[in-house]
Amino acid sequence: MEELDPLKKIKRVAVPAHLLHNIQQEIEEEGRKEIPMNWAVAACISLVLLCSLNLFVWDAKQRGEREASLKYVETFEVAHSNLLYHE
Repeated sequence: MEELDPLKKIKRVAVPAHLLHNIQQEIEEEGRKEIPMNWAVAACISLVLLCSLNLFVWDAKQRGEREASLKYVETFEVAHSNLLYHE
């Protein structure tokens, strides 16, 4: 309890009557701050465009890999003739 002895020296101070009201008012104002609607629409549009671009690039890459693998497979086609060295 000796550690708490310095706390006994603290004197109470009169609190202004409007202090609680001001704090509550600032909390309410923080809650009212919203993103403007045009910013929200712009963010949604940019998100949709970014996702579309991502899908477009991914699809083009997949298509390119498929075409490359088909060309690779075509080089190992089964020869139906018995000519080994194209003589």
